[in-house]
Amino acid sequence: MRIVFLGTPQFALPCLELLIKSDEEIAAVVTKPDASRGRGRKVVSPPVKLLANKHNLSVFQPPSVNQADFIEKITQLKPDLFVVAAFGEILSPELLRIPVYGGINVHASLLPKYRGGAPVNWAIINGEVKTGVTVMKMEEKLDRGGIISRKETDIFPNDDAVTLKGRLSLLGKEVLKEALDLIKRNEVVIRPQDETEVSFAPNFKKEDGLINWEKKALEIHNLVRGTIPWPGAYTHINLSSGRGNLKICKTKLVELEAAGESKPGKIVSLEKNGWKVAAGQGLILVKEVQIAGGKKLSAYDFSLGHGIKEGMRLG
Repeated sequence: MRIVFLGTPQFALPCLELLIKSDEEIAAVVTKPDASRGRGRKVVSPPVKLLANKHNLSVFQPPSVNQADFIEKITQLKPDLFVVAAFGEILSPELLRIPVYGGINVHASLLPKYRGGAPVNWAIINGEVKTGVTVMKMEEKLDRGGIISRKETDIFPNDDAVTLKGRLSLLGKEVLKEALDLIKRNEVVIRPQDETEVSFAPNFKKEDGLINWEKKALEIHNLVRGTIPWPGAYTHINLSSGRGNLKICKTKLVELEAAGESKPGKIVSLEKNGWKVAAGQGLILVKEVQIAGGKKLSAYDFSLGHGIKEGMRLG
């Protein structure tokens, strides 16, 4: 098949690698434009572009794939199929009508659960114990197409959004191969999504990472795991240098039951392996932290340099 691949981040790489090693013809790779990153605002290319360039593939980086001039370019390529994996833009009906077989999307959830741009993160934040990857037939509306193939996997207690995305990206390659084989054998059976089971996973805003210490220790722990690396879970803290935000980088559950008389956010004890902090229910061990403009430190080392004391309250 003559395929146009659309993808942007690290998650999409195994799917593109599968196509590169297959007998399919990659007519073009479409990814988001290069962007400035970090404090130095260095211009960085998307991971998909770097892999495509390594294999001398034709790369397009339009501001929007739905612009008329870009649609004309893709029309001239006469593709059989679009393969989409974490691309970052909704494709218009006009664009989706171009390929002979339309488009398929590799989505990191068990659809119809967690439609949207951050399915891995929200699955962890919401305490799910299972997730997976779905390949669906693309429609105009976000993640609503019929299901072609799907595989599930466990979410382990020590998973964070980075480790889970890594596993799901490899699983995505398996599910995509299964879907492509079905398409080529003309054996696709498309199953509609159950609209009664729909949930959503919107992209993050910075404030989504703010910790509410009134919540249960388990919920706070899941927020920390689910918001890595961005926006990160953070709290307000009073230091000798003034009030600021402190990113909570790593936590561990130490007590799930009630925290007794301690007010939520209170540092109950300072130990070498971290700070025990009271939540609305239970205690959580804060192991690693990072102040704005600083590097990541163990909570213990941070306390030595910033005068953190037992009894201080976060939030």
